[in-house]
Amino acid sequence: MKKRVVVYGVLLLLVMCMGLVSCGAVRENSAEPEGDMRDSDTASAEQVSSQIPERLVEEIGETGRIDAVIAVPDCVREKGFQKATAKRVDIDQDGVLAFLEEFYHPRKGIEYEQGIQYRGEDDMYLFFPKEPQGGASMTSSLRNYISMAYRDGLAEDYNRDLYPIDTTLEGFSLEDCDEMLGKFHQSIGLTGDVGVVHWALDHRTMEAEAVELHVDGPDTKLDYRWTAGDDSYYCAVSQLCNGMPILSSFYIVAYADILNAGGYNCLINRDRIISFSVENIYDIQYEEACEELLAFPEIVEKYKDYRSSLGQNYETTVTDIAMRVFAINQGKDEYELVPVWIFYGRWRDTEEDVTGAHAIFIHAVTGERL
Repeated sequence: MKKRVVVYGVLLLLVMCMGLVSCGAVRENSAEPEGDMRDSDTASAEQVSSQIPERLVEEIGETGRIDAVIAVPDCVREKGFQKATAKRVDIDQDGVLAFLEEFYHPRKGIEYEQGIQYRGEDDMYLFFPKEPQGGASMTSSLRNYISMAYRDGLAEDYNRDLYPIDTTLEGFSLEDCDEMLGKFHQSIGLTGDVGVVHWALDHRTMEAEAVELHVDGPDTKLDYRWTAGDDSYYCAVSQLCNGMPILSSFYIVAYADILNAGGYNCLINRDRIISFSVENIYDIQYEEACEELLAFPEIVEKYKDYRSSLGQNYETTVTDIAMRVFAINQGKDEYELVPVWIFYGRWRDTEEDVTGAHAIFIHAVTGERL
């Protein structure tokens, strides 16, 4: 059956640019910082890291509970968090075009004040924003179809939990996916280690879940013949600092599924990259010294203080405690890389019987809530 093109207009472009916001299940390469730390810094870091347990179970009053695994890389437990800064690197536009040439044959379209458009096969749409935003985003006709089957927006039709994480698709291994990602990273100018969360999107599940969206009518079953060639991985990709994913400060206010969030998003099948949205690429620079992290028991007390500000009708359960690195813009494309504790779980309003994601972000050095 012929594949029909679905046009979403502005809505699709917004989703593409923001990514499907979605790293406890991160496949992380070794990303320990280079260089020797001073003995005094190492000793201080070891004292702090020795206070970080593997798990924490604790009741907080009558409505709060922590029953969480504590996820911290071994390099941080053993040596501490080595200070780091970063500069934003311009994406290699020529490299992207060369990478996409084999399948999409991109042709330059409109160039205007906000950026440059390219068009290609399978209704490929590529956009390079002009400074100061930078980055790049691309989508295609197949991406439109998959958007109707894989829905991770916080709405009634959310279905991300139907697609397993880091599970191998038949005929398309995680290793093959990561190999293609590596080539893509080389083309855009991204270097260093990355962490990847892979959602396995198999065609049978997508066929069962796909619906076509109508502005002025009900959703209908999508008229599309799904095949094994549509099997794809939706990847949340992050550069690593001290072995941990670097996240944009955007996620502090949009934290649903924060532990599986990435620095950029990419959709891949066995033949090609179907879509991507890349905002920032960082050149990471480490210093010799370590950050003076607050002792973990003090961090827990900070969480309790913030938790106590909630009303008595709110029940909270923390299921995961993890450290991540947030890139804080210092101006002129320069960033401070800040270690942040995330207390993540669920809340429930007992009066309204409503539940949602519970996340508290605590600066690992100052104890400040972000």
